[in-house]
Amino acid sequence: MYRRDIDGIRAVSILAVMAFHFFPNALPAGYLGVDVFFVISGFLISQMIIGEFETISFTLMGFYTRRIKRILPAVLFVSVVIGIFGYFFYAPQKLIEASQQGLAAIFSYSNIYYYKTTDYFSPAATALPFLHTWSLSVEEQFYILYPLTLIAILKLQPKRSKAVLATLLIGSLGLGNY
Repeated sequence: MYRRDIDGIRAVSILAVMAFHFFPNALPAGYLGVDVFFVISGFLISQMIIGEFETISFTLMGFYTRRIKRILPAVLFVSVVIGIFGYFFYAPQKLIEASQQGLAAIFSYSNIYYYKTTDYFSPAATALPFLHTWSLSVEEQFYILYPLTLIAILKLQPKRSKAVLATLLIGSLGLGNY
């Protein structure tokens, strides 16, 4: 179900992130646009899964297939373009590093890769060709785990599903590292 109002909120969150990257002093908390984008994604995915669950049309295979068809082509395209560019312009060691980053992006663990290997806010991080894929990896990991969790709640606690979800939401707020 298309929601024009949500597209507007997405646009504002993207503009906030872009402003943060291009003019960090003008909007120092602009990176929070990524969080807004995550919330929107969770809201839309929840609506879709619950709607399909209620009409008995939800399947995990269908859900995962739609996510893969939506995201993987873009990630592969970016990886190929960066790989071609890197072949001609990167020193051998930088090409190896870019290849490792590309694999992390394709297999949706670049957030973990960058957490272990770099400081996202360091000046050197701006030269990492796949750095922007960390948030995509978070989203993909969410897509792997959340439907399983939501369907389990809907099946095991149908009458208390809203209370269970609210409890998980409130509990997750304590997991942040801000």
